[in-house]
Amino acid sequence: MHKGIDFSTPEGEPIFAIDDGKVILARADSNDPNASIGYGWYIVLEHRGRLQSVYAHLQKKPSLRPGDVVSEGQQIGLSGNTGRSSGPHLHFEIREGSSMDAVDPTMFYPELQGRGNIVKDRIVSTAELLEMIRSFPWQRKITKIHPHHTYKPNKANYNGVNGLELHQNMRNYHVNTRGFNDIAQHLTLLPDAKWVIGRDWNTIPASMQGNNTGAFMVEMVGDFHSGHERLEGQQLEAIVAWCAFCLEFFQLGLKAIQFHREYNATSCPGSSIEKSWFVGLVDDKLHEPGGRNQYFKDLPSDFYAAKYTDSLHEKGILNGRPDGTFGPHDDITRVEFITLMARSIQYLFTYHLKKRRELDVPLNLQFPDLPDEHWATPYVSLLSHYKILSGDDRGKLNPNNIINRVEAATVAAKSIGFMMGEVPEVQKLFFSDVPRQHWGCGFVGYLADKGIVRGAGDGRFIPERTMNRTEAAIVIAKTVDYVIDEHL
Repeated sequence: MHKGIDFSTPEGEPIFAIDDGKVILARADSNDPNASIGYGWYIVLEHRGRLQSVYAHLQKKPSLRPGDVVSEGQQIGLSGNTGRSSGPHLHFEIREGSSMDAVDPTMFYPELQGRGNIVKDRIVSTAELLEMIRSFPWQRKITKIHPHHTYKPNKANYNGVNGLELHQNMRNYHVNTRGFNDIAQHLTLLPDAKWVIGRDWNTIPASMQGNNTGAFMVEMVGDFHSGHERLEGQQLEAIVAWCAFCLEFFQLGLKAIQFHREYNATSCPGSSIEKSWFVGLVDDKLHEPGGRNQYFKDLPSDFYAAKYTDSLHEKGILNGRPDGTFGPHDDITRVEFITLMARSIQYLFTYHLKKRRELDVPLNLQFPDLPDEHWATPYVSLLSHYKILSGDDRGKLNPNNIINRVEAATVAAKSIGFMMGEVPEVQKLFFSDVPRQHWGCGFVGYLADKGIVRGAGDGRFIPERTMNRTEAAIVIAKTVDYVIDEHL
C-alpha cells in the first residue's frame, strides 16, 4: 500500500490544496523545524469528513491556522526542505479511517496516477532508500535486479562530498554522448554507502541491451576489475542489503539478480566480483537470523530464528503447541519432523510448483510401530508413498525417537529431489565427519551445496547430534524457500 507521494519541486514553489477542506494542523513536527527529523513544517487538511491530506517539508511556518477553510486549488504554502529531507520536495499523503492511516492517494484522487516521483539527484542513506522503495507508487513490474560498476568514475575519484557532481557527470555523458534521455541508472551507490537517486523508477533503464524491461538498475561507483579496486566494506553491505530487500519486496528469487556480462560483451560489474559469491551474500542476508516473533508466546520478540518460525506459521506448516508455545530448545521427534516436511510438500504443490499434482495417497502404512489411527498417519503415508521415508532394518519407523542431523538432512534432501524431479545426491565432500563411505554423505552434500545446512564452524557436520525444534524449523524453512526460488 502506497503511503505517500514525493513530488520533486524547487524550493519556494507554491503548494495548493487538492480539495475543499478545513485546516486541522499547521505546525512544525518538532520544537526545531530545521532539525533533520519528521515532516518539518507541514499542514493537514480535512476533506469530506473522512479524509485528510498532508503537505510536508514546507519552506516556512504556514500562514493558515487550524479551523481555516480552504478551497480546491488555493495556495496553502511553499515547498521546502525542512525536517527529515535531503532535497527540496513536497511529501504528500492521503489518510483515511478512524485511525487516519496513510493510504494510496490515487484511490481517491485518480488524477495523481503517475504523478508521484522520486526526488532526482537526492542523496539518501540505505534505510531512507528502502523506505522510498516501499512507499513509491510503482506502475511497472520489477522482475530483474541489475547491479553494475561505473568503471569511470571510480572510487579514487570520490572525495566524500562530490557524489552529486560525479552523478551529474554521468548524466551528461549518458545524455550528450550516448544519446539517452536521462542518466542510465535508477540509482548510484557511492563508496561510503550513500545513494544518489537517478532516473524515474517507473521508466525502463538503459542497463543491458535487449534486457531492460522489468529491470531496477544501480551503478556502484568503482572499478572492480581484478587487480584494481574492491567492492568491500560499507559499500558491499549496502548493495547486498538493497538486493535482498528488492528480492523480498518484489517477491523475486535469487535468479533475478543479473550481471551485465551474462547478456552482453562486457566484464561488468567487474571481473573481481564472482557471481556465486555475490549471490551467496544476498542469500545469507535474506536468511539472516533475526526478525520479530509474532505467534509464539514463549519466544522473545527478537528471537534469532523468528524469520523462519514466523514464515512457516504463516504458511500453515508450523502450528506450535495447543498452549501457544513453540518449545525452541526441545528435541524434535522423527514423526514431528516428518509432519513438518509433509506439510511443506503439500503447501508447495498447492501454491508454487508449476507441475501441480494431487497428493492424496492411501493410508497404506508399512510400519508396525505406527497405528493407523495415529495423528501423523496421513503425513507419514505421504512421505512413505513417494519413497522419501523408509524404516530401519526391522521395518520400524521409531516415530518417537529424537531425529538427528543426518536423518533430518536425508528426509529434506529426498523431499527436494521428489519435488524437483532429480536425484538428491551430491558426492562433493563438505564435512570431515561425513566421508564418502557414510550412508548420508550424498544427502548432506546435496543440502550443503544449496546452502540449506551448514557445519559446526570447525569443518564438521556432527551427523549424529540430535536436532531441536528451532534447528528443524530453520532447515524446513530453507527447504521451502529453495523450492520456491527454483520454480519462479
